[in-house]
Amino acid sequence: IVGDALAGNDVEYLNAIKQSISNEYKNNIIFTGSISFEKLPTIYKDIDLAINISDTGSLDKTIIEPMAMGIPIITSNDSAKQIFHHLDGKGIYLLDTKEDLKDKLNSVIAKECDFDRTELRDEVVQNHSLDNLAKKIVSEFE
Repeated sequence: IVGDALAGNDVEYLNAIKQSISNEYKNNIIFTGSISFEKLPTIYKDIDLAINISDTGSLDKTIIEPMAMGIPIITSNDSAKQIFHHLDGKGIYLLDTKEDLKDKLNSVIAKECDFDRTELRDEVVQNHSLDNLAKKIVSEFE
């Protein structure tokens, strides 16, 4: 799991997540802390699941990047809930609250969720790629 909690409730929440992981999975889950942008491709090629717990309200690249590689993602991001609701349970797992993370994480780890990885990538290529974004912007000014 890449990223750090920086202060207050987030640190407590991260510690609670770490403590809630059952012993059978503790050796399979690595908390790396923050990773520089240059090292992310190396991380993405070796991960099985992305988690995005964000209150920004805007679509976060940490959702799009793993999707482009067919990596499933758990997120509480409000924009993702609106944009990707049609993929909920199909590689994107939308949380109603951050507190739902433990249950959703255990479900995904236990392989209770089945999905087509190409559907995640296709979503990014068709609707969120730079090429298509440029076309959308140009079409607004034609």
